[in-house]
Parts: sequence; C-alpha cells; structure tokens
Amino acid sequence: MGANMSKGKPKPNLRDLSREYPAAADFKDLRAYLFTDAPDLEAAISSSASVEMDLENLILYRLKVTNPQTIKELTEEGAPLCTFHDKIELGLVLKLYSQDVAHNLHIIRRVRNCFAHSIKLVKFDHALVDAEIKKARWFKPMGKDIRPVYKFLFGKHSKNAKTRFLILCVACNYFLMRRTHVSMTTAKKARERRMLKKAEKAALIPMSQLSKLAGLINRPLTQSDDPNHAKHPDTSGGLAGQLGLYGGRLDK
Repeated sequence: MGANMSKGKPKPNLRDLSREYPAAADFKDLRAYLFTDAPDLEAAISSSASVEMDLENLILYRLKVTNPQTIKELTEEGAPLCTFHDKIELGLVLKLYSQDVAHNLHIIRRVRNCFAHSIKLVKFDHALVDAEIKKARWFKPMGKDIRPVYKFLFGKHSKNAKTRFLILCVACNYFLMRRTHVSMTTAKKARERRMLKKAEKAALIPMSQLSKLAGLINRPLTQSDDPNHAKHPDTSGGLAGQLGLYGGRLDK
C-alpha cells in the first residue's frame, strides 16, 4: 500500500486542505475576521482564494464535471484549471461573465499575487496596491440588494483600500455564486420540461399526474437540489445582508 493510502483511501494532503471550503456557519465568522482583525497579508490571500474557488465551481458546473478524479486532473499543476489566470480566461471564453467582471477578477488576482510572492511585508495602503484596487470597474449586479455595496466600493468617500478590496472580493463571490445558482435553476427547469414533453408524447402517465409534475417546474431550487451545496455559504440574504453583520464598520 502506498505512502499516501490509508485503508484503500487516499490520505488527505496539503492540496486537499487548501481546497476545503468553510462550512456555512464558519463563513460569516471568517468574513467578519477578515474585515476587522485580520492582517493585510491574510486578508488579501484568504479573500481572493474564496473568489478563485467560486469561479472554479462555476466553470466546473458549466462544463458538467462532477467526478472528483476528473476535477483533480483539471486543477492539478500544469492542467487547464491550475491557475487563477487560466480560470478567469476560460470563464470569459465560456461567456460566463463580461469583460468588466474578468477585469475585476484580474485585479483580485494581481493584488493576491503581490501579497503572496513579495519578500517584504506589503500593506494595502501602499500607493501601487491602492491604485490597482481603484481600477475596479462597475459590472451589472445580479440583484438589487448589491447596489449599495457598489456605491460604497466605487464611491469617492471610501478611502480604506483594504475594505474596498474585501468588498470587491465579496461582490465577485456573490456574483459567481448567484451565476451558478441561476444556471442550476435554468438547467433544472429545462430538464423537467423535457421530461414532461417526453411523458406527454408517450402517454406514459395520466394527465392528472402530468399537471402535478408541471407544478414542480416553478418550485424554487433548494439546497438539497445542489450536490455541492455544502461548499457554499447561504446567499439567501443577499450580499447586503452578508455585509450587514459588520455593523457599519466597513470604512474604519
């Protein structure tokens, strides 16, 4: 038995640890910590890592990849989804978002790389870091509740570069997760319509049951419908709701 095997199952390694998504209960605590007490280095790397993971999940869903081994092969070193840059460009090719969204994702990537690869201790208040974050572009929000956040992010009154970067990450998190949710809902409804038409055409079930099946099409998607729902925090409260837990301390 190999060194990385335990009772027939692969042993967890550092790569597995780095790809673990926090539980929903822990996610709010993590966000609160990043906005308040987290050092700049930790805040930059952790917040951008969550954006990269949400982007990866959206791409994998779009490609209909669910097999763990296939996911590993696609994301390991040298593979098509190995780097943040490659994921951003592939998402753009797949038309998962606009050029403005890709532009903002690249800003997050460049700031993350600066913090992660610099020998000296980089701070958000450095002129070059602040200037990079200010390049963020407005992109069409999915949901009205995100607009106050954009107003804060792009408003001239906001001078705290760390807060603006974290809000940009949260906005991208929200956008990518909502994009995945909308794709799942659309695919589910289309699948149910196809099943309904096929059953109706073949007259396999009574019309009374067909009408009952048709009612399922308008049923909202629940967490139980998503095999990966444990990976994602609850977004039912919207982005503004998520940020509300910081008690108005966003620009401090």
